Amino acid sequence: MSNQNLPIAEGDKINHKEIEDYKDRINKMLSDLNDPNTFKSIEEKIKLEVTDTTLTDKKLNVFLSILGKKLSQLKDKTNGIKIIKTVAVSLKQIDVYLSKLLTIIQTIITEENRDFYMLLASTFGDIVSITKNIVLEKSMVYEILQGFCFYNIRRDTTAHQLCGSLCLEYFIKNCPLVQNPVNLKFIWENICVAIENTEFKAKTEILSALKTLIVSADIRIQPYAVPTLYKVFDILSDTDWYRKKLVLNIIHQLTLAAPNDIIPLKSYITDYLMIAKNDKVLYIII
Repeated sequence: MSNQNLPIAEGDKINHKEIEDYKDRINKMLSDLNDPNTFKSIEEKIKLEVTDTTLTDKKLNVFLSILGKKLSQLKDKTNGIKIIKTVAVSLKQIDVYLSKLLTIIQTIITEENRDFYMLLASTFGDIVSITKNIVLEKSMVYEILQGFCFYNIRRDTTAHQLCGSLCLEYFIKNCPLVQNPVNLKFIWENICVAIENTEFKAKTEILSALKTLIVSADIRIQPYAVPTLYKVFDILSDTDWYRKKLVLNIIHQLTLAAPNDIIPLKSYITDYLMIAKNDKVLYIII
């Protein structure tokens, strides 16, 4: 006999009806998210829903699924970030629902607006901070957070590359496991891949993430000091003055972290800095 011909147990009928009723209630609660006059009250209701101690895992998963669909339809995606932050801060077991939460974030990565992604990355940084102690016990949480950054960095669109690069910088700042030698090497290698990719559209943001990695790693960056120099030198001839400034900062930080490795390259570095000296804008920075 096929499963579809089996009678449904009474308890399952009740459970199914309960979930359907819950879906209806949540859909109704979130129906006016696009209305600026009701947004604040809905945000408060969302917080109460997530912190409800009687809420089962099944219902919370249903809630997050519906929320994700509603946020993807928001006209003002900035409000979506606010709600994601509210949910992240309110969840008692964020590690359990982390993948679902990041999937929701993924749905609002659509527009090429750096300020928007700065705000989104800041919220991602809050999530990383919340999980700071959890990652020490559950390596999967680290993998999920790191995976989110590089998944977007490897995408072809400017929006995803901006988001991934900015989030990576917050990840480096706020996650203690980044300093693990294996993790440090993986992040450094993947940043270098992006830097060398001529089609990569978030070059400034990925260079900033590299600078943050070097500063936070300090002497642990020593094995990568010289290879990093060779990968960033050519950017000194870039037309973007801020990228040049970042490269000079990177060279300076590498010199502080690994002076014995950098000194043999002194003449080579000087040649590149002479190029910079002829750049009026960059000369002021130097």
